[in-house]
Amino acid sequence: MRNINELRDKIDKIDAQLIELFEERMNISQEIAEYKEKNGLAIYDEDRELKVIQKNIQHAHDNYKIYVEDFIRCIMQISKDVQSKK
Repeated sequence: MRNINELRDKIDKIDAQLIELFEERMNISQEIAEYKEKNGLAIYDEDRELKVIQKNIQHAHDNYKIYVEDFIRCIMQISKDVQSKK
């Protein structure tokens, strides 16, 4: 078993990757907001959100499915907030 410092270092590296991916996703959300504004589309698309949630849950291990759903819902809410402030 690895020691606590090794495990924490690994978590720190994963967190850095998550932040990079999160920022990339938010940048794309801003581009989507611009597209939606130009094309008269609503920010909220319930069908799309449900599809995204279901698709991502399928990739998750059974032990984490409920957490993945929460995680994706949270990210999508932040994305809508970003799009609304555009």
